[in-house]
Amino acid sequence: MFDNSSVYRNLGNVIVGTIFKHDSQRYQFYTPIASIKTVGLSDVVYKIRGTVISYAPDVKSFIVTSESRNNAKRSTSQFLFELKIKDSSDTLRVVVFGENAEVFLDVKAQDFANDDVIKARIANRIDKLVSNNTIIDAFIQTYPIKVGHDTLAAHGHFDFDKTIIGYQLIDTVLVDT
Repeated sequence: MFDNSSVYRNLGNVIVGTIFKHDSQRYQFYTPIASIKTVGLSDVVYKIRGTVISYAPDVKSFIVTSESRNNAKRSTSQFLFELKIKDSSDTLRVVVFGENAEVFLDVKAQDFANDDVIKARIANRIDKLVSNNTIIDAFIQTYPIKVGHDTLAAHGHFDFDKTIIGYQLIDTVLVDT
């Protein structure tokens, strides 16, 4: 096991590429990613510091569209993408979805979906975030994912029900550095 006390030492004077939605959140302590993964609890919020080492899918595909169940002519667009964040202890795949994605990118999903200039601006910001190894502070919320028998059986497991932990980015705003 690693020594948690050394994970965030000696950062010096760094430029951080994010801010928090609520000012009071900046006083919370950082948690190493390895500790978050070890705890395995759902519905817990952690503050992390790391770098984004990759993202998926391609920025132009950050939007998912769903048809309204009531009216098939009406569709809704939402952000859905993944960031892979690394700190000195481990890496974590984090889902960025819906309103939290709009807060993070500072753009509405509908505007992004309909404007190529906005897509290009966001693609540039995300590419710069990854290529510059920009340090980010982020809030990560854990959530339970119920995996049923069919999904597990397809992967060689035969438990009837299992809950795994997912990770989502919340209350974090990307800023230009």
